[in-house]
Amino acid sequence: MRIARFVISNFLLSIPFAPDAVQAASFTVIDDLPVGILRILEAPSLSADGSTVVGTALTDSRERRAFLWDADSGFRLIDGFPSGTIASGASDVSADGSTVTGTFGGSQGGGAFVWDAVNGVRGLGDLPGGVDFGRQHLRFRTASRH
Repeated sequence: MRIARFVISNFLLSIPFAPDAVQAASFTVIDDLPVGILRILEAPSLSADGSTVVGTALTDSRERRAFLWDADSGFRLIDGFPSGTIASGASDVSADGSTVTGTFGGSQGGGAFVWDAVNGVRGLGDLPGGVDFGRQHLRFRTASRH
């Protein structure tokens, strides 16, 4: 069976479907936004099982911040960016929800990042040969994920 997943505003929609059966959709309302977070601006990616959502939130000081939401820990901002960072956004999450990619920018420059709970935020810098990740959105590509 396959599962189609969508994020609509602050709602996570998972729709199981199979050629020979139709099942009910399930919804999870992301309503545990902490004080200081005005709203979710975008949530472009879900883990393969639909348990983790990543994206960009708007703070009450009008900063754009990368976030991660999962059923176990709820909503949390991704912290640990270099000093002077004024904006960040998460663009993708691994199939198991453990690794997040995105971009950041600020007075000291910016670029692409990868985050996980063990290592925190790591800027990816330049590729060999002088190719800069810049503000490119990184996506996970695996055989098990479409």
